[in-house]
Amino acid sequence: MPKKLRSAFSFSFQASVWKTVIDAAGTRLFLELRRTEDKQPHFAAVDLTSGQLLWKDFTLATPNGWITLHSADDQYLVFQAFTDTHNPEKKSYYLVEIATQKVIQSSNYSSVASGEADKQKSVKKQNNGMRQPFFYAEDQLYFTTVANFIISLGLDKPVGGCEYLECENYIGIAYYVSTKQKGELANYLLIVNQVGEILLHMYLEKSVPQPGLGTFFVVQNQLIVVENKTRLVSYELP
Repeated sequence: MPKKLRSAFSFSFQASVWKTVIDAAGTRLFLELRRTEDKQPHFAAVDLTSGQLLWKDFTLATPNGWITLHSADDQYLVFQAFTDTHNPEKKSYYLVEIATQKVIQSSNYSSVASGEADKQKSVKKQNNGMRQPFFYAEDQLYFTTVANFIISLGLDKPVGGCEYLECENYIGIAYYVSTKQKGELANYLLIVNQVGEILLHMYLEKSVPQPGLGTFFVVQNQLIVVENKTRLVSYELP
């Protein structure tokens, strides 16, 4: 019998996980949380090493515009604000000290913050060890290959598209199957080992209108899963 994956920690939130950012060391995960009825985003932070919640419900007041996570290093979390909804080039940056949640630079220093943010984003991509899946649409040849593999395991036929990731000794697939409800899909996550043994097979969401992105990724030997949009779960990858 293959060894099933063990959950390391999990957190449930009152809003949907909209976006995630990992620091340059790959040890802290930051989440942007949004409710459809609330324009003000909330932010949370998790220490991936200890499994502790560092920030629970942080908000950042801005004069105007849409604000979102941008990047992070070992000391600062960078937020990007779009100040004109008709012009995406008009934006400013806010730097927040992670340890204290203190805003140390704001839109008054947008040129400095922008350069720092771009540098941090580059470093983050190079060093944090984050592995994200590729998305294959239903009309792509790769999707057909993945779908046939899932069917060979005795599972329902995938439709619409899928997220696919090969990572060392594991393969991760987030896929969709048709439901009895017309126009809706059920989203599953499948993790198998090198010989095709199922280590994890779970619902991510029971009813979605179309395939999406951002359901899972791997960082520092942890499988990070967003379940039902509001629950974050980490599984150990031995």
